[in-house]
Amino acid sequence: MTIFIFLLVFSVIVTIHEFGHFYFAKKSGVLVREFAIGMGPKIFATRHNGTTYTIRMLPIGGYVRLAGRGDDVEPLKAGQMITIVQDDNQVVHTINTNTKKIIANAVPFEVHASDLEKEMILTGTMVGNSDIVTLSVSKEATFIEENGTEIQVAPIEKQIESIHPLKKMLVNFAGPMNNFILGIVLFILFAFISGGVSGQSNKISVVDNSSALLAGIQNGDKIVSVNGQSTPTWQSIVQELGKAKETNVQQDVSIEVEKENQTKHTYKVVLQDGKIGVSPYHYTDVMSKITYGFTESWRIATNIFSVLGNMFTKGLDIQQFGGPVAIAQTTGQVAEQGFIAVIWFTAMLSINLGIMNLLPIPVLDGGKILLNSIELLRGKPISPEKEMIVTMVGAGIMIVLVIAVTFNDIMRLFR
Repeated sequence: MTIFIFLLVFSVIVTIHEFGHFYFAKKSGVLVREFAIGMGPKIFATRHNGTTYTIRMLPIGGYVRLAGRGDDVEPLKAGQMITIVQDDNQVVHTINTNTKKIIANAVPFEVHASDLEKEMILTGTMVGNSDIVTLSVSKEATFIEENGTEIQVAPIEKQIESIHPLKKMLVNFAGPMNNFILGIVLFILFAFISGGVSGQSNKISVVDNSSALLAGIQNGDKIVSVNGQSTPTWQSIVQELGKAKETNVQQDVSIEVEKENQTKHTYKVVLQDGKIGVSPYHYTDVMSKITYGFTESWRIATNIFSVLGNMFTKGLDIQQFGGPVAIAQTTGQVAEQGFIAVIWFTAMLSINLGIMNLLPIPVLDGGKILLNSIELLRGKPISPEKEMIVTMVGAGIMIVLVIAVTFNDIMRLFR
């Protein structure tokens, strides 16, 4: 069950992420050759509006193949045997490189050269004829890969390199943006299912028979100070009570509260193990539930930014990061708490994935946005060779980090 929930959560987050890239690429005029759910061998495929939609065997995320990425389709090689299908005007509308797939009316063809981006031509010889011919290829032609996946050819104007740098930035940002939207929506759903949310302000609820209630503090009061120290948030209340526990021998604290009528009163409250019997105020109104989606997402985001900031000020602490092993382990613990806990956990992971993908490492979306920004400033793109080198360096950094985090996760399990 843990593995199933982990794969479900991970697949939902990644699929929503990839759909962001897919949608904005389409809107920008870029051909999306394939939108895949899962990885590995395909078990289902269908085509619509130039895009092949596939479901693959391994339920671990998914991907989109944008025309022009450089590695989105295998180029035809000189001497390669393929089969082609032509229309009545002798224009090629199907290119088949899969030797096991038989297509009606297909003609064997030996490739000498091809240009499926600019000139849209195919040069070679028909089987049984030694004459070299050059055939026109339709801009809507389909290309059957060696693994049997049918995709569409991509003229240069439909490739991502041909669109404006600002549109490229939007396409690359759309994935993380979708993760943020998913996180906000799931946090709102969590708030509605749970019947309300706990606020992070200094407005409090009072536990029955607690020392706070006995002292005269009531539900809905705001604790504005503890022992004279201002407490504008729930976290500050907790911190000041913790300090009082360490320093107050008499084990009582001075609590100043603001009533609903805005009058202020000060109470002496018995401190019991750092607690006085209050909790964050529980809001049940619709607006608070909706607002929670945004405030909780921001709280998660600021915590992540704090960890990332510490990397630059205090150095990298691998203990602060968790990889697939740690996520899977935590998923099992969360699943034991029920469906509502899984919703919150999925929202939190989605926010995490969105932010981590915006790191300026070339293999990630943030790195691509950085390269797009450089292109915008220079007025021309970085050469493919240099971009490849930068991307390989980024990929190397990510591989090392993933290995280190995964190893640490495994060692943490043994510890």
